[in-house]
Amino acid sequence: KDRRNGQMSFFDDAKSDESFKDTFRDVPDIPEWPEQELLANEKEMLGFYITKHPLARFEKLINAYSSGRISELAGMADGQEVLMGGLVKKVRVTVTRKKAEKMAIMTLEDLDNFVEVLVFPTAYRKISELVKEDNLVFVRGRLNLREEEPKIVADDIILLEKVKEMFTKSVLVKLPADGAPQEMMLRVRNVIQKHRGKTPVFIDIISPQGRKVRMSVDKELTVHPTDELLGDMEEVVGPGNIKFIARS
Repeated sequence: KDRRNGQMSFFDDAKSDESFKDTFRDVPDIPEWPEQELLANEKEMLGFYITKHPLARFEKLINAYSSGRISELAGMADGQEVLMGGLVKKVRVTVTRKKAEKMAIMTLEDLDNFVEVLVFPTAYRKISELVKEDNLVFVRGRLNLREEEPKIVADDIILLEKVKEMFTKSVLVKLPADGAPQEMMLRVRNVIQKHRGKTPVFIDIISPQGRKVRMSVDKELTVHPTDELLGDMEEVVGPGNIKFIARS
């Protein structure tokens, strides 16, 4: 039927397994694209993602620092300041009627919904380079509930990788329930000194009576909250035993 319709098959010339192998013998073994490039190419060619949503690996980060999910905005207060993380899906640059100043209307998407973000001229002049499709960002602004659908009036836009540095209130390190040996405490101190910054560190220790005790470290031992700090500290105290506490 395919031949009658003039439809060729990809395998028409493969007379045998050997000839099929010969066809592809000289094709170079090229490594897979980096994940972000792969997803961008999928979106460009197909209009949607196949491998996975580009926000999937940032879900914990978005949940930790966002004021809530986009689907929850309607239940918040009009005028409330919010911090929302997501993917910039659409951007439309326009001009205001009165002064013909540039502004943008963009769509921010998290893993289950989307919201329209208004970037008025004052904010747009400051953050226009970040108002781009496919950027992974956090939007800080005021919630507008005066229309049928919630909107955010943006004051600032922060790239996803900068949010820990800007919005981490403190770093919490949990030590093992059976007590921390002196060597571990020294290694924890060394990691803190390696990543000096301005964010305070707290340590949770389980007392012999089974009670959790939270202690603050020396005020001079503050850190810079980065993925490198997270990785180095987890090598000492184990995965899941260090947490970045977001500002409320």
